Amino acid sequence: MAGIYIHIPFCKQACHYCNFHFSTDQSRISIVVDTIIEELRDRRHFLSDETIETIYFGGGTPSILSKGQLVQIFDAIATNFHITDHPEITLEANPDDVTSKKLDTWKDVGITRISLGIQSLHDDDLVFMNRAHASRDCLHSLDLLLKDKTFEISVDLIFGYEGLTTEKLQHNLQYLTSKDIDHMSCYAMTIEPKTVFNHRLHKGDLKEMEDSIVSDQFKLVNDALSDHGFEHYEISNYCKNEKYAKHNTSYWQGRKYLGIGPSAHSFDGERRYWNVANNAAYIAAIQKKHGATEEETLSLVDKYNEYILTGLRTKWGLSVSRLKKIDPDIFKYFQQESVHYFEEKQLILTDDIVTIHHDFWPVADRICSDLFMLN
Repeated sequence: MAGIYIHIPFCKQACHYCNFHFSTDQSRISIVVDTIIEELRDRRHFLSDETIETIYFGGGTPSILSKGQLVQIFDAIATNFHITDHPEITLEANPDDVTSKKLDTWKDVGITRISLGIQSLHDDDLVFMNRAHASRDCLHSLDLLLKDKTFEISVDLIFGYEGLTTEKLQHNLQYLTSKDIDHMSCYAMTIEPKTVFNHRLHKGDLKEMEDSIVSDQFKLVNDALSDHGFEHYEISNYCKNEKYAKHNTSYWQGRKYLGIGPSAHSFDGERRYWNVANNAAYIAAIQKKHGATEEETLSLVDKYNEYILTGLRTKWGLSVSRLKKIDPDIFKYFQQESVHYFEEKQLILTDDIVTIHHDFWPVADRICSDLFMLN
């Protein structure tokens, strides 16, 4: 089984924390969609031996696409790839884009899952982030989705930023856990390069939250969601009733996927591919049949490092037998570097599986980086 990711690089406005590739100039949506369709045709052999189990529309803001544009993309996928009978088809949506008409459109084209970018239920936080919606849009969009009952619903929430108090975070969690939502993604704010927040940080107009405060908020999120029946299955992801995000889980489990659109990434099991992160350059490359993609073949060390990073982020952890198969010498390196983590009970071995003890998930990135091997 494999997945297809479609990157829609357009937004109404730029969130101050976002470093994904996007444009606020929506005049080129039609030509980018046409180019995405052309790229789907050009790369139809990439997953020729695979059945497509998941399709994910990310961005950017794919909820701004019209019904006609979505139908065109779906037709191109169906024509060029073999899709399983009941795929998970996710669309990222901003709350201000969710209307009854849009829901009908998404049902008609086959969307099964909505990932709703709420981020906060407080207007001052949304203004701080420069989100395009207000808290009333969050409440209205959730009500529409819950009344419709067609889609699986995932909600995004951000914590760990200047101005977010314990009381505000508790309010966000109390409201969302009171709703019939089966999946939540909760991210600690990170200040990324080439963002407004990064510029403000260097000017001294913004403070990064202290690690201890971020850790406390992370624990507050974990405790609140656990108390309401959510399973913490990946550092930033929680679900009820095993409603895991299948598409994103495929990344963490090393499955193949095809990325379409400017800046999109692909993986065939041996090589990584990435498209140029520029709309004009992407359009020109596809139109001229030059290809918009660069690639690299993963070394054994690359495969080991990626497996460490993706596996230890999840409840499924690392398979010792798979580590051995990557390379015996690399496995010996893992054994040597991980000894003190096992001694300190930060890493746990259960049968064949190595996981990070849940108490140490807040420092998972540090543990992973300590276990990395240099090329």
